[in-house]
Amino acid sequence: MNIYTRMLICLTVMAILIVPSFAQPTPFAIKGWVFYEGGNPCDDPMVNITNLDTSAKWQAETNASSSHYQIILISGTDLNATEILRFDVTGGTNTSVTNHTISVSEVNDGGIFNFNITLGPTSSDADLNVTGVTVNCGYLFGNESNEISATIKNNGSGNAGAFNVSFSVGGISEQVTVSSLAAGNSTTVSVTDPTIRNAGDSVPITVTADCNGEIVESNETNNVSSITKTVVNNGYKGKRYTGGTNMTTWKSYDLNGNLVYSAGDSYYLSSYSYPDWTTYNVSWTASDLPVSGTVIEARLYTMYTWDKKDVMSNNANLKFNDALQTVDKHYKDEKMYATSYPYGMLVYNVTDDFNATGNYANLTNSYPGGGNVSMRGMLLVAIYEDAGKQRRVIYINEEFDLLYGGSGKCTTPDEATDYAPIGGSIDAPNASCARLITIAPGADGSGSTGEGELIFNGHVWNDEWRDNEVHQIGISDRDVTLYLQSTDNLVGFQSNADWMEASNAFLVVTFGILGDVNQDSEITPADAVMVLEMAVRGEYSEAADVSEDGCVTSLDALMILQAVANNVTL
Repeated sequence: MNIYTRMLICLTVMAILIVPSFAQPTPFAIKGWVFYEGGNPCDDPMVNITNLDTSAKWQAETNASSSHYQIILISGTDLNATEILRFDVTGGTNTSVTNHTISVSEVNDGGIFNFNITLGPTSSDADLNVTGVTVNCGYLFGNESNEISATIKNNGSGNAGAFNVSFSVGGISEQVTVSSLAAGNSTTVSVTDPTIRNAGDSVPITVTADCNGEIVESNETNNVSSITKTVVNNGYKGKRYTGGTNMTTWKSYDLNGNLVYSAGDSYYLSSYSYPDWTTYNVSWTASDLPVSGTVIEARLYTMYTWDKKDVMSNNANLKFNDALQTVDKHYKDEKMYATSYPYGMLVYNVTDDFNATGNYANLTNSYPGGGNVSMRGMLLVAIYEDAGKQRRVIYINEEFDLLYGGSGKCTTPDEATDYAPIGGSIDAPNASCARLITIAPGADGSGSTGEGELIFNGHVWNDEWRDNEVHQIGISDRDVTLYLQSTDNLVGFQSNADWMEASNAFLVVTFGILGDVNQDSEITPADAVMVLEMAVRGEYSEAADVSEDGCVTSLDALMILQAVANNVTL
């Protein structure tokens, strides 16, 4: 065998070994049925397929007696995974244009099977526009998530099939799918932006209709709309949502004595009805504030609303029993967006000028021309010490929080809740009584119908606050003994579509048993003897006054003996 023959044999063997190493073409089937919009089959449709990545085009096989179409292409040659096929389908006067991205699984399976097409929902005559972008109640609110909505309209003459709408909110993106949109129709889609932002932040918002190009439109240049919104706080929510604080405990007292309060002859003074008012006067009689012993704290709370010219901060002067007073605290709140005016409360320490026989307050509005603020009323609170009274621990919580819990203000009742945690611990097991007094200016319920929900340690009283239909100071005075805790006592003021504010919480906890004059923690005949002796001497003790008629008599001693005999609690 010569050298040339040997070379020929080697080349032949190499050819045989090499050829099988090349990949073989793989068939890729595309098939399905074509229907009219109502579901009837479209026989003999025209199905044209374009690979948008390579511009290659094919026409599928169809026949006059069937709505079926099919075509066999070559995977790896005609198409590959991730490439987009466009299906242009015509049946009579009806058309459809549908884009489909080839997946890896379809390549592995060898085709796109049962890819059915409905004529009508999509047309190159569709024209998608973003006609409006809105945010909840028109504002982006701070310290919470926000709902953003967009209205998409099909301005074209052809219907649009499924497409996506993208929202870009301050760089955070999300997409929403629209199943179809007929010519001339609009739809609204929404997303919730979970980003917690601060008031003053500037946030660009861009909405794009058909963001992934699923729809072939007559105009592809008008699919985007952008706005920029500045974040604001929503003052109708509790102050924890607006950078403020809870209604904290201002001060507490542990003494033998009590707390009394009264709105006196307060009345609502409207700057709308009296636009030029310059004076506001309130008086209290001795019976309004029955004080015995020594007053150790007297506070005057002056509530106002709609302060359009900042009158209360700069142009209000108050005299109490003719003595000019200095503002001790000024609490206020407002809705903080659009037209916004302060609501609030001026607090005066009038301890030195308090008079147990009667009191008088005169507020002067020195703003030029007067008016420009409305007065809800005044509340006078006195804490006094009296050795003849039972021991009490008194907590005073103060703040001012504008509240409205309802969809009209983009709030919920849970959000429109102001909390007043009671500071410190309480000897709850030994407390004989716990009384909670809460003040909600603007909660002007009357009769059997109040406004707002009072919450104490999880227990809820509905429609709680009422005024006297003269002033606008909602007052609640509740026995909460059953719900008192040793620590973490929590008061809540909640609005459920109620216009109201939260300003004060007073918790008064009483220790000692009525009738237990010798303070041995039980009622015995010895207490009756002591009461009778006090009656003879003309002395008074709150524990001895079991009849609660304001004096100690033999009747009180008799009631103690009856209680001992019958084993009952006074």
